[in-house]
Amino acid sequence: MSFLNNKNRERKVTKMTNLKTARKAANLTQPELAELVGCGKATIQRWEYRTTAPKLAPHRLSQLAAALNLSIEETMSLWAESDN
Repeated sequence: MSFLNNKNRERKVTKMTNLKTARKAANLTQPELAELVGCGKATIQRWEYRTTAPKLAPHRLSQLAAALNLSIEETMSLWAESDN
């Protein structure tokens, strides 16, 4: 039973940290990313912990992708729901 709980917890954490992982790979702090995208640090935190789905205008999506050194498609996939 604990193995299943740990596996589910690990999967949830992995899904929740996609943006965080990308941000850290780009050597950015939350405030730095927020400044580059034009939003607040709290917004980045909500996106990282998936408490709110981002509603990004195309220019903001481009800014986020550029800040993270990702393509638009890769950036959008950070919030894609996984069936696994």
